[in-house]
Amino acid sequence: MTALRVMQAARNLREPWRREKLVRLGRLYASRALNTPLVKPRSITLTLTTRCNLRCVMCNHWRLSPGEMMPFEDACGYIDQIAEFSPRSTLEISGGEPFLHPHIMDIIAHATQKGLRMNITTNAMLFTPARIEQLFASTVDRLQISMDGPDAATHDSIRGIPGSFGRIVSVVKELDRLRKNRPLGLNLTMVIQRDNFTRLVEMYHFARSLGFDSITYQPVNDDNLDITYVNPANPLRVPLGRIAELDAELERVIALRKTGARIGNAVHYLESVKRYFRNERQDAVTCYAGFVMGVISPDGKLWTCMGNAADLSETTLREAWESAAMAEKRRAIRGCETPCLYPCYLESNADSLAGALRNTLL
Repeated sequence: MTALRVMQAARNLREPWRREKLVRLGRLYASRALNTPLVKPRSITLTLTTRCNLRCVMCNHWRLSPGEMMPFEDACGYIDQIAEFSPRSTLEISGGEPFLHPHIMDIIAHATQKGLRMNITTNAMLFTPARIEQLFASTVDRLQISMDGPDAATHDSIRGIPGSFGRIVSVVKELDRLRKNRPLGLNLTMVIQRDNFTRLVEMYHFARSLGFDSITYQPVNDDNLDITYVNPANPLRVPLGRIAELDAELERVIALRKTGARIGNAVHYLESVKRYFRNERQDAVTCYAGFVMGVISPDGKLWTCMGNAADLSETTLREAWESAAMAEKRRAIRGCETPCLYPCYLESNADSLAGALRNTLL
């Protein structure tokens, strides 16, 4: 690091948020090394339901019958615990499709009353003018809206419901129009698979033209109900005979990312996607599942990809997070050789100390 950069870093350290982030990153590294949670979770997810109104080819949630639904009283109770245990964590609301929950707006209102910042993952198909108005009056900070193609033919064939593309486009345009008076983040999430992998750059430009702030890519899972399951023969994966096409498309995405394009994936993550579809080991991926986020399932379990760590009807969220059972799950996660590449589990600035320091100080 040059003398000029050292001086710049020293000046930047006067900013409280940089010092705070540096401390958190250090604690995060130490947490994983010691297998002890020295940081509060960045986010806690309430999976309100496994039910969904779409029929996505790569998803198994909608195939569950009748599907689970978190009781309203339980949801409010977990929100109360989150507000007490980790009030600076983001409350992630997810599903299935969370807007199928009959009390979704009441749950959002309760979290707003508790002062929790929220992100919601949704297909946006069930938005109404009244619901949109309530969202803008809440503490919802960002919507993660799922789309898998830049046109109706591609998106609707993957999502399984004709007309879904047009419906989502109209909702996003309305959200973008209304947020001129009140900021609301809009991120498009796209699952990379057989039918859309050559259109990643096109999808980025489509997302930005529609009004999205950013886009995040995620490779298709072989079973999204068991993200540790690996099936190289999954017909939804990019065919091995077309891997060179995928590599070229990802290189174009990486080039965009390096120019400052609003792409939610770090460069090392996009490189990992290449190895994922080749069924190669992911030695470069450092997973922080169990440290950066927690997930509460509809039946009240503190969930991890290595199994449930606790039943929250028998213990508190704080006790579960700090329990020996959770420590055992974190130990198993650290030894995982088939990471799922869910972006939510990866701390993009924390995979190299040099990168963490550079991104925080400069």
